[in-house]
Amino acid sequence: MQVHLLRSEELSLQTYRDVLNVLNLFNGPITFVPSVNVSNLNQEDLEFDEVIYKDEDDFNQMLHVKYQPEYSSRSTANIIPERARVLSWSSLFSICKSYRKQQNINDAAFIILLTDVPNDKNWFGGISDNGRDLFIHTGYWNYYFDGLDDFRYPIAYEVISWVLRSLTYETPKQVIDHLHSATLGCYMDYCKDKRDVLMKMRTADICTSCMRDIAKRELSSALVSQSIETMEGIRRSMTFRDRFNIINLPSKLEIRGPMKRIHLPDLGGAIVPLNPKERAVYLVFLNRPNGIRLSELSDFKSEIRAYYERFSNESEQARIDAAIELLVNPLENNLSEVLSRIRRKFKSSVGIKMADFYIIGGAPGEAKGILLDRSLVIGDLMLND
Repeated sequence: MQVHLLRSEELSLQTYRDVLNVLNLFNGPITFVPSVNVSNLNQEDLEFDEVIYKDEDDFNQMLHVKYQPEYSSRSTANIIPERARVLSWSSLFSICKSYRKQQNINDAAFIILLTDVPNDKNWFGGISDNGRDLFIHTGYWNYYFDGLDDFRYPIAYEVISWVLRSLTYETPKQVIDHLHSATLGCYMDYCKDKRDVLMKMRTADICTSCMRDIAKRELSSALVSQSIETMEGIRRSMTFRDRFNIINLPSKLEIRGPMKRIHLPDLGGAIVPLNPKERAVYLVFLNRPNGIRLSELSDFKSEIRAYYERFSNESEQARIDAAIELLVNPLENNLSEVLSRIRRKFKSSVGIKMADFYIIGGAPGEAKGILLDRSLVIGDLMLND
C-alpha cells in the first residue's frame, strides 16, 4: 500500500525529509513515497482567505464541522491576535487530486499533502470524500510542544493516524463520526482544544472501542502492527527527547552489521545516513576518545582505508587509494567537507540540541573528537573477516 507524501513549497525540505525518515523506520505493507516535485500553493486558482485570531483560547479551538463532501462550507469564526492566510479544505484536496491525475496514481493509494498553510477549519489534518486524499497541517506545533526543537514526530504521527483512520472506517463520514469528543489519549481523539494533542501523542494509545473497530475491518495484522509500532516509536522518541532536555543524556549509538551502520536505538532505531567515506572517518574518531588532530589524520590512513574499502562499492584499488589520499591531504578541502556533512546529518537525525554529543568537533588547532560517552556505544567497531 502506497502513501504518497506531497510537500508544499513553504514547508522546509529538511522537515519533509525528516518526516519521511521517521515513517520509513518501521517496516510493513505501508510504503511512504516521496513526491516527484514540489506542490505549489501559490497557484493563481487557489483562493486564500484571511483570519484574525482574537485570543489564545480561540486560536486553539478546532471548528467542529458536520461532514459534507469536500467540507466545502467555511465558518466565519475568527481565532487569535494576528492574521493568517488560510485555505479551504477543498482547495487543499484539489492539490492532491491534481497530483494523482498528473502522476497517474491509482485510486487505492493515499495522497497526503504536508503544508504549513493553515486550513479554514483549524484542524491538524483532514480527509476528502474519497478517503484517499488528505492533508496535514505542519505548522504551529511550537504552540503545543514546548522545548521540542523539530516537529518531525507530531507530523509523522498525524500521517500514520489518518491513514489508519481511513482504513478502519468505510467512509470519511464514519471517520468523523467516530472521533472522541473527550480526550482519552487515543489516536481517534478529536482534540477540539488543540492543546489536548499533547496528551494524545504522549500516550500514543488506541482505546478498546477503537481496537474493536479495527478488528471488525479485518485489516492485515502486518498493517495494524506497522501502524501501532510507528505510533509507539514516535511516542518513545518524543519522550526520550523530553528527558534529554532535563537530564542531558543522549541516545545510545549502536553499530550494526558488517557495514557498521549507525543506529540510534533510543530514537526509534533511526539510522544516521552516513555515506562510506563519512562512516569510515566517523568510526576512526569514535575509536579514539581522546580525539585526533586533523593534521595527524594521515597517521590513521590504513585504518580509514580498511573501513572505506569494506563500505564502498568501488572495486578499483586505484580509485580507493585516490579517495583516501584526497581525504588526508591537508592542502585539500575534502576532509572539511566530510566533517561538515557528518555534522549536518547528525543534526538532522537527533536535533540541534543533542547533536553536540555526536559530531566531530573541537577548538581550532586542538584535537577533534566525539563527546559521546563510550559507555553509550553498542556494537563492534572492529572489522571482522
